[in-house]
Amino acid sequence: MISDKDLPFTKIPASEATNVLAAKNGFLSFGGDKKKFAKSIEEGQAELCEVDVVSQYWVPAGDDDEIGYGVVLTKDGRELVNVGIYSEKAFYAVAEAPYGRFDMRKNLENDAETRKSASCKPGVVVHYFLGKEEIYQLITPEKAKDLKLLVPDLGGPAYGECLNELE
Repeated sequence: MISDKDLPFTKIPASEATNVLAAKNGFLSFGGDKKKFAKSIEEGQAELCEVDVVSQYWVPAGDDDEIGYGVVLTKDGRELVNVGIYSEKAFYAVAEAPYGRFDMRKNLENDAETRKSASCKPGVVVHYFLGKEEIYQLITPEKAKDLKLLVPDLGGPAYGECLNELE
């Protein structure tokens, strides 16, 4: 297993803060999260890590609400981690994911060859701060290329310290 702190992140260039500040605010936001995100970028506290999404599952989070999680491999295929998903649009629908939540660990954890041949989709883990709150989220490569697309949903349903080792 790998810890969230040990993923091979790359700092987001400080110049990206200008792009973020030009984004539209979220539906119920007055821009506070956008400013905090831009500040995190400017201060060198925001970073990205490309990953391979192996599977996806949902965890109940109250009345008719679920939080999406993706199980991801580092690009060298050496480790498995769970990451809270912001948007499932480019990741596996649960029905098409090649492994389920629990059998994935059994199938992949101690089998480097299976990890190397696992059916995956590209993803990016973004690590940033909204004030003092540290956030890890799995986003699509398209959002990683243009972070203003993430702004409307900063601190969304998969926020907080949501990157966790498999149990």
